[in-house]
Amino acid sequence: MARLADALSSGLVSRGVAGAEARLAAEAGIAVFRIGFERWAAGPRTGDLAAVLRESLGQLRGLTGG
Repeated sequence: MARLADALSSGLVSRGVAGAEARLAAEAGIAVFRIGFERWAAGPRTGDLAAVLRESLGQLRGLTGG
């Protein structure tokens, strides 16, 4: 996952996002994916993975006041 975070961060930097913000966004994205995937894999898998990932992102937004 660290290599993926590095690649995401680099991609954001190449699009003009400042280094620290790019790294934060990349790490947050990885965390949302990891937690969402774990929830999806542990559950009955009756739902769509994308829906579980959106739910995890929504929870992060709620925690950060976004």
